[in-house]
Amino acid sequence: MRERALPIVALACVSGCVAQPPKSADVYFRPFEATSIARLDESMMVKAGSAFHISDAARLSRILAIIDVPCAPSPRAPDKMDLRLLIYFSGDDGRTTWKASRFEYYDGSKGKTCDMTPALLEALSKEFTGEQPR
Repeated sequence: MRERALPIVALACVSGCVAQPPKSADVYFRPFEATSIARLDESMMVKAGSAFHISDAARLSRILAIIDVPCAPSPRAPDKMDLRLLIYFSGDDGRTTWKASRFEYYDGSKGKTCDMTPALLEALSKEFTGEQPR
């Protein structure tokens, strides 16, 4: 009887413990090749970056698929990054931050700063370049 109860408990946790997908995202973007006089932190990105709101489920899924990459840990602290992309995902679980510079990114859902890869940089640039500000 115990052998049957354990898989049911594990299955219940898998379906009940997974974070819900975001319902929207507020995105602040400056091209990765853009230069700035000062290091851009979150508050400056909100003021300086092109801002747009995304609530389309298909687009949110595409963005999540782009940023779901293996992490090569970076020693840089998230608050020391010179940001070019800032995403605030919002959903039933609250707000999660994902942000990136040219050299690393921080995934708030995992609490990790990781090295930026050329492929990820290219995919993000392609996704957000030409976006119309709100």
